[in-house]
Amino acid sequence: MIDVSFEVRGLEQVQANLSSLPAAVTTRLRGFMGDAAATLRGMVQQNIAASFHSTGALYQGVKSEIVEDSGGISARIAVEGIPYARIQEEGGTVQIPELAPVNAKVLAFSTPARSAVAAIAARGAGSTIFAMHTKAHPVTIPEHPYARTALSDYRQPFESGIRETVRAALGEL
Repeated sequence: MIDVSFEVRGLEQVQANLSSLPAAVTTRLRGFMGDAAATLRGMVQQNIAASFHSTGALYQGVKSEIVEDSGGISARIAVEGIPYARIQEEGGTVQIPELAPVNAKVLAFSTPARSAVAAIAARGAGSTIFAMHTKAHPVTIPEHPYARTALSDYRQPFESGIRETVRAALGEL
């Protein structure tokens, strides 16, 4: 028979370190997620400004929040209160109904120079079109993936940041 005995010194400290692990990691991750959410929100806003040459309602509607529950810590980036945000992100076709003026004699539309109507009118950088009414017609809005692009661009730095944050928390124990 072989008799083996061993003694662990500092067991209380090891147990204390292991029990504090979730708190240490959670504290570090909470800070990282706040920074990550702000960074991603800024990237989404930058993409909106570049795509639409505007810092208007769509840009201002980008919000971020940190959600912490029993499942962990997550960040949510969303465009709130802007009904056209999704179609601008994903693209799509909308059906425009027939339009007629209600409080005026004519309808007025401003068009960019790159549109077919403005090119036909050939009036310079942009045109104003006047009409008595419009027929119902579809309008296709191209996708402008401001959020998906930001998320794709931030994926690698985010994953690296999570790993570094956990390593740093473990190194403090």
